[in-house]
Amino acid sequence: MKKNIVIFGGNRGIGLELVRQYAASGDDVTVFCRKPSKELEKLNVQVISEVDVKEDLVISKIASQIAYKKIDIFIHNSGILVGDTFPEISLDAMRESFEVNTLGPLKTILALKDKLVK
Repeated sequence: MKKNIVIFGGNRGIGLELVRQYAASGDDVTVFCRKPSKELEKLNVQVISEVDVKEDLVISKIASQIAYKKIDIFIHNSGILVGDTFPEISLDAMRESFEVNTLGPLKTILALKDKLVK
């Protein structure tokens, strides 16, 4: 049975491979990312770029950019890695990491909650 898949951070690495696998199985895939990779653009999926999970205004609009009435599988794969080492820790970098890796997934789930299948 064909499923509606939404993946955040599907432009490279693990996210891109998940996009490939779901697309190859015939599912409808929508990918959100800041900037699409050439590999992602070659796939037959919907790509919505210029989406930064740190920006509240962008997040508030994502539900309207998804054509599906329901989402069967939602994967939030976007994230950043701060390479600080103790004791030289940048609090600004840690705040950005928290914003992207913790609040980003929460904001996207809240924005899409009415489309998520129980």
